[in-house]
Amino acid sequence: MRLLPLVVLLLVANVASAYDLPTFVHYAIHGTTDRELGNAMRSLGPADPTGKRYPGHAEWNVSWTYRWQSQGNRCLLTSPSVQLKGTITLPRWEDRDRANPELQERWDRFLAALTVHEQGHFAYGVAAADELRRQFVSVKSNKGCAALATEVDRLGRAIIEEYQQRDRQYDVDTAHGLTQDAVL
Repeated sequence: MRLLPLVVLLLVANVASAYDLPTFVHYAIHGTTDRELGNAMRSLGPADPTGKRYPGHAEWNVSWTYRWQSQGNRCLLTSPSVQLKGTITLPRWEDRDRANPELQERWDRFLAALTVHEQGHFAYGVAAADELRRQFVSVKSNKGCAALATEVDRLGRAIIEEYQQRDRQYDVDTAHGLTQDAVL
């Protein structure tokens, strides 16, 4: 899968989009063997809603604001704005200098693959924000501004849900990064 670029600012078709790069958060793990590192990530890694822990995690949040212009019963969006924020959580190996060089090399490959996997999750947030930006350009209402506001919020929630589902499917398709070599 091609990762979408992590864009910081786009101005396209009169819709402002502020895309922050994800914030990287690290949790400390200790050990000098792959078994110790694996155990540390299984006990300290970020947990999903069921309590299952993984070596890494990405989350994203897309929000939007807008203004409108009323012309009788007709209402148009005049300044829609889409924002994206996200966090990627990864392990930080504290005992690296005490481990053998072969394990250090495997760790480097693992961490690089895990980072790519988690950035792949964030890319769904970028795609959702881009889709909102594209869709908001054409939203209008002939039933007044209250109807426009309802439509914008309905459309926004539907797009977010669609990309959240794609994000969940990404883990299924990649076996939580295993098919991308995110394994120690």
